[in-house]
Amino acid sequence: MFANQLLNISRFTSKQLKPVFNFSTVREPVKRVKHKIPRKKASFLMNELRTAQRTRPLPYPDFKPGDALEVQMLPYKSSTKPQIMRGVVLAKTNRGIDSSFLLRDVLQGDVIERRISIHAPLIQKITVLQKAFIHQGKKRVRRAKLYYLRNLDPLLCKVSS
Repeated sequence: MFANQLLNISRFTSKQLKPVFNFSTVREPVKRVKHKIPRKKASFLMNELRTAQRTRPLPYPDFKPGDALEVQMLPYKSSTKPQIMRGVVLAKTNRGIDSSFLLRDVLQGDVIERRISIHAPLIQKITVLQKAFIHQGKKRVRRAKLYYLRNLDPLLCKVSS
């Protein structure tokens, strides 16, 4: 029908021509609203925040399980003197902003394990004392989780100051 109107345009005067399409009635499609449920919307927003925070590079050196670390962190927010913790990394969990590592040390014969969040604002400094500490730096550590060290002699994980 549209092609017939174009061919017969010459027969009509300009007063008789009517627009083929009425552009005032054409509407743009309505944008679909995602996440109408508040819980889903909140988790969507939290996911966006986590991806934005994950893009920032960490000021800490790269370390792996089996490395000996020294972590300087504040025990609480208003303190001025940092607490120094040394130990062997048993596990490292990479989950974006929720990434953490498990540090194990022996102090006065007692075994201490502490899970530390990498993105915690209380951490001031992380230094790697020795790579592949459990092998005395001679060969690389092949496992991602070193939980088997819990069953061995505790002095294997002792990092001297």
